[in-house]
Amino acid sequence: MNFNKYHFSLRPERIVFIQRDYRDGTVCKFQTKFPEELDNRIERALFEDTIKTLNNYYAEAEKISGQSYLEGCLACASAYIIFLCMETRYEKVLRCTSFNMEIACEYKSRGVQIRSDLHGSAMLTNASISVKV
Repeated sequence: MNFNKYHFSLRPERIVFIQRDYRDGTVCKFQTKFPEELDNRIERALFEDTIKTLNNYYAEAEKISGQSYLEGCLACASAYIIFLCMETRYEKVLRCTSFNMEIACEYKSRGVQIRSDLHGSAMLTNASISVKV
């Protein structure tokens, strides 16, 4: 039996949650305050750029546009069955928040894993960004 394909980490991992920023209301936005647990792991500028990029995606997802208005009208007209057949603009923009390989590799090379736990309607109650150190 080949045990090399299984990887077990004996090093304890810490998870750092990035807090929401409610200064602008309930819009999904995260604080750019640098967590001290990441000190000597990643640069402050890289962290701040990542959070600003995510905040821009979330702001774009929540913008009201003609497309989002049309989706709402179609949803009402079809008793929301339309959403079984199509992905909303909101979902498409949030899909962009899943980290691209370049950013993920930048963090992983420093021993840090970053992920966003935003899932559609749960965003207001369950939004978080976690960083494994």
